[in-house]
Order: sequence, then C-alpha cells, then structure tokens
Amino acid sequence: ATISACEKGCQWLTALKLQTSLAKVGIVADLVLFNSAMSACARHGHWQLTADLLSKMLEKKVLADETSHSATLTAFEKAGQWSLSLDLLGQLLANGETLDSFSFSAAISACEKRGEWQLALSLLSDMALMKVAADEIHFNAAISACE
Repeated sequence: ATISACEKGCQWLTALKLQTSLAKVGIVADLVLFNSAMSACARHGHWQLTADLLSKMLEKKVLADETSHSATLTAFEKAGQWSLSLDLLGQLLANGETLDSFSFSAAISACEKRGEWQLALSLLSDMALMKVAADEIHFNAAISACE
C-alpha cells in the first residue's frame, strides 16, 4: 500500500527505495509491488528503471500483467523510445498476449515523438488487422508523426 501511495504521489525514488528495503528484510516483491514501482517510474519517464523492474520481475518469476506492460510502454513513449516500444509489442505478440488500445496508443505516440510516421501508420494498420478499435487519440498521434 505504501509503494502504491508513492506511485500516486509521483514519488518514484521513494517507491524504489522501499522496494529495495523490503527485499533486504526478506519480503518478496509481488505483482502489485512491482507494478506500483514501475508505474511511479514510468510517470516520470524513467524508462530504464521501468525496463529494469520488468526484467527483475521476470527473473523473480513474477508474471507481468497488462499493468506491467502498460507502465513499460508508457515509460518508453514518454522517452520517445519507439524501437523499444515496438520490441515489447513484438514480444507480447510472440507470447500470445492480446494487445489493447492503450498498448498501441503508447507505441504510436512513441513513434510520433521521433517522427517515425511509417511505423505509426503501420501500427494503425496492425490495429485494424487485430480488430483493436482506433480512436481520435490514435489517429491524431499518427497524423502528428507525419508532420
């Protein structure tokens, strides 16, 4: 609950310190703990920390969920890390995960930030093929990537 409060209060560094402290006293990190720390880091665009937490999560055999992936994609999007966004989407698809509208939105926005208009349009096309509904946000981000 404390790390979740840190996430909501945008205290990403405090969330990370708490997670480390808990590990030192033998408290095992669970999905909620990881997701809270990842979301706190992602809100501030700390994509490396968010990606590291996702890796640690998998090392500890904690299964990532939609929130884990959304936090990571958000961090990549904020930092304009379009290639990492696309890599993560590819991994999710390879693992048989269903991609949602938010996943595509974050990836398209990451492409937009770097002017990768071809990739942004390709993602819109992929959404249609996967029967994921695109909305105004998706279209506006793709249009902005073309500018």
